Amino acid sequence: MSDMHLRKHNVLLVTFSATLLLACALQAQVADGTNGVVAGIPVNYTEAKVGLYELPDPLTLSDGRKVADAKTWSEKRRPEIVRLYEQNQFGRSPDRPKDLSFDVFDKGTPAFDGKAIRRQVTINFSKNKSAPKMDLLIYLPAGASNRVPLLLNAGFTANSLIVDDPGVKPGEIWNREKQRVPASGGRRPPRPSLRSTGRGMDRLRGSARRGARPIRGGAAVSRDR
Repeated sequence: MSDMHLRKHNVLLVTFSATLLLACALQAQVADGTNGVVAGIPVNYTEAKVGLYELPDPLTLSDGRKVADAKTWSEKRRPEIVRLYEQNQFGRSPDRPKDLSFDVFDKGTPAFDGKAIRRQVTINFSKNKSAPKMDLLIYLPAGASNRVPLLLNAGFTANSLIVDDPGVKPGEIWNREKQRVPASGGRRPPRPSLRSTGRGMDRLRGSARRGARPIRGGAAVSRDR
């Protein structure tokens, strides 16, 4: 293994160890609570009953062999660590839907007094156009000739409620009476700095569905993704 790779692995090891130590320290500060059952699973909230645990060596494979080169790290050990995070903390990202499609219905329209270019895309997750979908709203600096950084804002309220732009596709929400109604009111403009500093802005919005929880102003946050 080259010196450069060793240095990278040492940095990774230190970062990984520090993160685990911090997590352990925070966990140790949690006060004991009453044990019980959550979702049918017995749970323990008493620190004294927690068994001893030895942290895994990030440069040792699950079969006990040491990582001795960059190839072993990239092809074997790194995937093992990723799987540990998938299984124990973050879960696994789903695969791309088979019938995913994109409807680019706004290919580039001047907005905000010509300072930005607006684009809009409806992302369909299946062939059924009435099924759950997602609306993507994009603003790019009007004078940009190359790629620019893009600030992503993900939410479950209609895009037309968030941006003060009459050209944005009118959205729908579920009201307090559990009825799907056109989204109206509550608009606020995006920060002007995004349009004047060479950066772009886009917003993802999941389709409004039954089961959404109403919030102030009649907008809704959907529990279905």
